[in-house]
Amino acid sequence: MVNIFVVCVGKLKEKYWTEAVAEYSRRLGSYCRLEIVELKESRLPDRAGAAEEEAVKEAMLANNFEILEIHHMKDWVSITAKPKK
Repeated sequence: MVNIFVVCVGKLKEKYWTEAVAEYSRRLGSYCRLEIVELKESRLPDRAGAAEEEAVKEAMLANNFEILEIHHMKDWVSITAKPKK
């Protein structure tokens, strides 16, 4: 079975989004193991992106993932990782 690990910065505030995530997770349940981790959003204006990136890296390493590459985009960061063996 495939494992999907999603790390999100910030929490969903709208009820319709939380319901959509719950429904999508339920539908995926028979095909994969889905784990969603929501991290606290940083409130630091100048270094918020760097602080959030570090929090995501720590969450991935804490869940036994090896970080392969990091792509910095204009407004977001994509981190590719694989489970450690």
